[in-house]
Amino acid sequence: SMPVEAVIEMKEEKLLMLGPVLERLNDECLNPLIDRAFSMMVRKNMLPPPPDAMEGMPLKVEYISVMAQAQKSIGLSSLASTVNFIGQLAQAKPEALDKLNVDQAIDAFADMSGVSPTVIVPQEQVEQARQQRAQQQQQQQMMAMGMAAAQGAKTLSEAKTSDPSVLSAMANAVSGQGGQSQ
Repeated sequence: SMPVEAVIEMKEEKLLMLGPVLERLNDECLNPLIDRAFSMMVRKNMLPPPPDAMEGMPLKVEYISVMAQAQKSIGLSSLASTVNFIGQLAQAKPEALDKLNVDQAIDAFADMSGVSPTVIVPQEQVEQARQQRAQQQQQQQMMAMGMAAAQGAKTLSEAKTSDPSVLSAMANAVSGQGGQSQ
């Protein structure tokens, strides 16, 4: 019996060998056929008008056959091993994580695995959530600093200034007595 890795590698090789054949089939047969059918449907008003945002944009067909999905999934193992490698490096050198674009890795992994686009949050929403989180953290830091300042003021207000001390010298200097005792 063969090891699992060898079987997976053989399947990937077969898919890679079929790639050029499928690419040619797409380019020379399916794409022109779909373009022609779409153009005919538009001319005969069989389709609703496109939304304003899509007006004038070219049609791009993405094939999602089992074979196309299998070819996309070839990159999954290399992506996963790269992320694992970076994770292992980061245990010794945390700055290794700076090299990984996590958002792009998630998007690429989801695309290669054929996950529904509704599962992954759009980048605009991610940015908005991150901004809100940063604002909340900043507010919490400001509150903590305010609490520390209030505690310091309370401690200072309770300190004795009648005895000669650094605090009484500072209080006298501020009040204009220049450090002279009464």
